[in-house]
Amino acid sequence: SKGHGRAVWLAHRIELVDQAAERLRAHGHDVGIVSPRHRPDPWATTQVASLDTLVSRGQPPPADCVVLDECHHAAAATYAEVLRQYPDALHLGLTATPQRADGRALGDHYDALVVGAQYSDLLRDGHLVQCRVRRPAEPLGSDLARDPLDEWREHGGGRQTFAFARTVELAHEYAQRMRDAGILAEAVDGTTPARERADALARFRDGETTVLWNVHVLTEGVDVPAASCCLLARGTTHASTYLQMVGRVLRPSPGKDHAILLDMPGVSHVHGLPTSDREYALSGKAIAVAGKALRNCAQCGACYESAPVCPVCGYEA
Repeated sequence: SKGHGRAVWLAHRIELVDQAAERLRAHGHDVGIVSPRHRPDPWATTQVASLDTLVSRGQPPPADCVVLDECHHAAAATYAEVLRQYPDALHLGLTATPQRADGRALGDHYDALVVGAQYSDLLRDGHLVQCRVRRPAEPLGSDLARDPLDEWREHGGGRQTFAFARTVELAHEYAQRMRDAGILAEAVDGTTPARERADALARFRDGETTVLWNVHVLTEGVDVPAASCCLLARGTTHASTYLQMVGRVLRPSPGKDHAILLDMPGVSHVHGLPTSDREYALSGKAIAVAGKALRNCAQCGACYESAPVCPVCGYEA
């Protein structure tokens, strides 16, 4: 916290470095940035850096506390090097999804796990919005319930939409098909230059683009609260990836009372409905649905605790 020693804040992408620096400064911290794109400020008590830059330069700024944002991305070898450089510092990892890309938990790096809030807490306090889910009756694996364009037109039309495809080629193909149908759609991928990707996101934020397709590049760290629809045209074996994708549309915004998940392969059958509470662990199964799972209304898609009648549309199961 401010006034208690020096801190280093690490992120794995340059966009997240800029975002963290902006927010830390807004909270009154004296912030410098360690990046080839920024002028150094070695006297600042809080240094924000990309993880790879800090490791590759081999000149870590002094720190009593090291914060690793989106810590589920830390590769074992890379983070081991950070631990070696800061053997006496407090290490704090931040993530909404404590599960690495290989499905493993984070117990090899951290001693304790603290859950700041459950989904039910965030919904109650207005930090997230409810989510309605359209999905097939059962999980379909790599198949899709129907054509994504038809599904979006019927159930997501007009909403700012984060759309996720199985491959880069499909992302661009879906975006082109939407444009051919008169829908304002674009696609970005990992090879899209940073400036072009930033411009595409700016157009999406401004409403000049309605549907933004991608595969992995928009799963986290992208804040567009007005977006209210997530179109999943791909599956995922890990709960963390699923929650990161759907999480793009759960943030509150003026006039937004709920979000919609168009779950084409039915992955919510496997990983739970988006706003179900979760149990988290540093070993074993990293993320699991906690307690009684939410019910999904077959008529309107609303998620609610088990009840004979849907509280949103009145449908009787």
